[in-house]
Amino acid sequence: MATIKHFEDLEIWKDARILCKQIRYLLLKDESFAKDFTLRNQISGSSGPLWIILPKVLEEREIKSL
Repeated sequence: MATIKHFEDLEIWKDARILCKQIRYLLLKDESFAKDFTLRNQISGSSGPLWIILPKVLEEREIKSL
């Protein structure tokens, strides 16, 4: 098993970041979402925290395992 030194090394983090970018791109591209600012902002805002929160969760798990 490989040692993970940085959360950026995790494939799941890379995948989550790509997925968030794709969601935002599709929302901005779709005309029906472009007109519904509230829904677009809510979905776009909720996709970002996934790859932002992941490092915090990993850090908490590391601290608990000590």
